[in-house]
Amino acid sequence: MAKTQKFHVQVTQDDLDKGTACSGSKCAISKAIKQKFGKRCERIVVDGQKISWIDPVAHVRHIFLTPKRAQELLLIFDGHLDKAATPRTIMLSNPTSVLIPVKTKAKGKAKAKAKSRHAQRKASRKVKAKHVPKERTFGLCLT
Repeated sequence: MAKTQKFHVQVTQDDLDKGTACSGSKCAISKAIKQKFGKRCERIVVDGQKISWIDPVAHVRHIFLTPKRAQELLLIFDGHLDKAATPRTIMLSNPTSVLIPVKTKAKGKAKAKAKSRHAQRKASRKVKAKHVPKERTFGLCLT
């Protein structure tokens, strides 16, 4: 049986004060996630269905279902419920982790070949742009 990953994220009063309402990347929960994981956390997205971010060190996107406590905090924080937002701990568990392909730069002959392909494509686009379309008749008889 696989071991489940669990992360406890503490949303503090400071996160609630500095967070932006109705923003999936600047809300209080995303601020707390950034504070917990630091440099291992980029492009945070928080909404009612999922919480996700990219780990640039491991080249992985982590995707979690948004727990009920986080959904409630989002609704309160965005002003949809008439309650005061209070600090709380949110438990994120069982992530779906997706590997992100790493792009490498071409070197030497491969770089020159890629440049020539790019130049050929660019030149072919210019030729197509000079094409003058004929007048359209739409099937009408103009005699």
